[in-house]
Amino acid sequence: MTLLREARAPFELRALLGSDVWRGRGVTRGDGSPVLLVPGFMAGDETLRPMAAWLKRLGYQPLRAGMRSNVRCSEESAGRLEARLERAVEAVGRRGLVIGHSRGGMLGRVLAVRRPDLVAGVITLGTPHDAALEDLHPVLQRQIDVLRVLGDARLGTLSSRCRVGAPGQAPPAFVGEGCCERFWSDMRAALPEGVRGASIFSETDGVVSWEACLSDGFLPIEVASSHCGMAVHPEAYVKVAGELASAVRGDRARRRRNGAVSGVRAVTPFRVPAPLVAPAVPVAAGARG
Repeated sequence: MTLLREARAPFELRALLGSDVWRGRGVTRGDGSPVLLVPGFMAGDETLRPMAAWLKRLGYQPLRAGMRSNVRCSEESAGRLEARLERAVEAVGRRGLVIGHSRGGMLGRVLAVRRPDLVAGVITLGTPHDAALEDLHPVLQRQIDVLRVLGDARLGTLSSRCRVGAPGQAPPAFVGEGCCERFWSDMRAALPEGVRGASIFSETDGVVSWEACLSDGFLPIEVASSHCGMAVHPEAYVKVAGELASAVRGDRARRRRNGAVSGVRAVTPFRVPAPLVAPAVPVAAGARG
């Protein structure tokens, strides 16, 4: 991994703005489903503004994560996202979709594991599904360490307590009880039945090891992009559009099946009444011949 690869991001955005996929040509239109967009580590909603605008033109309902910077405790962030998506799903009456960039994909996966009633599909972009710190660029590792120091000082970022349960991370002895054990456990859990998963990755990712982006239950989709530029890469947009359409079709078929089952009325078996037997008529005395 080398950060020099990330210098491509502005050119990837330029290529996107001049592409057919940006104009919605050759991609399946949306059906009004809400799509929750979760930014990457240390990034905010603004980094996914181009994708939000594109999704709206396609006919989806993009939903912001409400993050200025994705640096808070994982468990706390997952809870906030769950509440936000729940409100959107209740408004439209059908499940939504989640697109998460890098750390945002980790939050999206946990949300899908916990609430399959809210999530029809989750698409991750450059997300380390099963990664230790060694799978991240050293510069990113140092940034995480700085945020932990700030979090331990109660300044609102992820803290050392968030490490408890993380893969390959021994919990620091001085922090006491952790806060994210459930989060890390759900990160290792399989996607529930009926939830479609796709992991978009790049072998030229300059921040995250591409092998860490592969995970059981997630369709692996390779693109040739940088890590930061994956959220604005035209090839990634083509793949995202296809996966969103597949998840929508799958959810529609699921609703039809459930509707067919719930729409069948129980039929009470028809019982043939027992034959009526004429009561015995007493024979009057002297009637016999």
